[in-house]
Amino acid sequence: MGKFEKIGLGLIVFVVVSFGLMHAKGILMPFMIGGLLSYISIPLIRLCEEHLKIPRFVAIVFLTVVGLLLVVGLGAVVTANIKSMAEKVGDYQTHWQSLVLKAGPILSQWGVDISSFDVNQLSSVVKPLFNVAGRLSKALVDLIADSFLILIIAVFLMTGKPIALPKTPMWIQMNEKIRSYLVTKVVTSGATGLLTALILLAFGVDLAFLFGLLAFLLNFIPTVGSLVAVFLPIPIVILSLDHPVAMAFAVLLPGVVQFTIGNVIEPKMMGDSLDLHPVTILLTLMFWGFIWGIPGMLLATPLTVMAKVALSQSRSGFMLSEWMAGRSGA
Repeated sequence: MGKFEKIGLGLIVFVVVSFGLMHAKGILMPFMIGGLLSYISIPLIRLCEEHLKIPRFVAIVFLTVVGLLLVVGLGAVVTANIKSMAEKVGDYQTHWQSLVLKAGPILSQWGVDISSFDVNQLSSVVKPLFNVAGRLSKALVDLIADSFLILIIAVFLMTGKPIALPKTPMWIQMNEKIRSYLVTKVVTSGATGLLTALILLAFGVDLAFLFGLLAFLLNFIPTVGSLVAVFLPIPIVILSLDHPVAMAFAVLLPGVVQFTIGNVIEPKMMGDSLDLHPVTILLTLMFWGFIWGIPGMLLATPLTVMAKVALSQSRSGFMLSEWMAGRSGA
């Protein structure tokens, strides 16, 4: 088989596999997330067994209860914040009118005339915000609904016979990279979400806990997620606060948190464990986002790391693995 025939066959296989993944989302996605949860939980279970002398079954039950409480808690937070947002539409209308009236004289000094602007038409300005919030809320609700199935899958995987990975260099390297990435991301994303929520809460911004939850989830999406998490609260910040300085700090401080954790702390904790070029990460985010939406973007990086490690172990895939790292492969 010639070179072009191999390339053509590879493209056909890629399209067929992508089509299959897209239509098998309902089955494969919960199973993969549940597998990652059980994978993260294995060291905790071993810690309970070997050092705390807690039976394996008791440790699994404890982790399951904690997971259920988290799911119920997240559902309550999302529901309460959405209800609060709907109840405060009138307050947002009044606040928007006040802001427009205050901004009129200031903007007129810069040659901007807003005298013809109808301050009562808040819907034309805020409607896009509610559309975005609605889509994100639906994604969160769907994820929380799927969480019960994901949790069941994780429990079955944890209670089953432990899977002994082969002691080959590929599996050892893959295990180290994936575990390092997941542990680091959980810690840094948790810190990002908590600090974001506390900062917004301190300034009195509405939906502070919802934005903290979104910051936690979006931090699992490299680069793009952090930017979305910073800019997403801006409309609510404007509608919640009165003073421009408070608005500026309520936007800047979460941005500083995102930048510090994402560009200083996280790289030091993770090092070069991913060994992926930023363009590779961006392309895989686009691909998995197209295939599985937001959950696919959350899974994109660990799946790419696994693929890269597997490719690096074969002579035919080594060059592609090097390209994924941004090296020539020579």
